[in-house]
Amino acid sequence: MELKTGGYETKLIARPKLYIANDIHKRTWKVHCNADFFSGKSFNMLLEQLLNYLTQHFPVTK
Repeated sequence: MELKTGGYETKLIARPKLYIANDIHKRTWKVHCNADFFSGKSFNMLLEQLLNYLTQHFPVTK
């Protein structure tokens, strides 16, 4: 995958890691975006919304 930012072209050379934690007793899932070098914010969403987002942005590849 190539990204163009500010006139520079970059290529992803490593697969991003995705961490998801859940509480099975609740209707919504708490999501925290996290990477090796960045800690993002936390938010809640319905399971269907989470599945749709993950399918769209993190396709399963071998």
